[in-house]
Amino acid sequence: ISASQLEGTGFSQYAGVTKDTAGKQHQVAIANIGSASLTDLCQSVVTDTPLGRVGMLITAGGNGKPATATDLQIGMTDLKGDSSFGNIRIGVDASTVNTAAKGTPGDFAQDASTITITGLQQTSWSTQASVFNLTGMHVQLTNGTSCF
Repeated sequence: ISASQLEGTGFSQYAGVTKDTAGKQHQVAIANIGSASLTDLCQSVVTDTPLGRVGMLITAGGNGKPATATDLQIGMTDLKGDSSFGNIRIGVDASTVNTAAKGTPGDFAQDASTITITGLQQTSWSTQASVFNLTGMHVQLTNGTSCF
């Protein structure tokens, strides 16, 4: 996942586990954002098939009309970008973060009232939202093109 800018409110982050379709567990950093807008959003998935490398590339949120998400939760393994947090609390108990979704009691977490990430590049196992509006969405099959 990449975006030129992510703006969000109601942020928390803590360690967690997600499962793939085969049921195998993967360690992830779970990020929750109550309300998010993503400018120049790109999502890509690339896999090797018997016919060769195939990718699915989804773009949205360009031309001054960001994509938006409510109750966004991401299970990630890597995150890059220039970040700014408003009213951040680092080192809180994951079960007491200021978001609806919470982590395991006793685990390390952080939360903030606002988050901005410029030049977002993220590798994720999972993404979910109660509402995800992909303004100007374009889905295409590729020969393995990824967002970054």
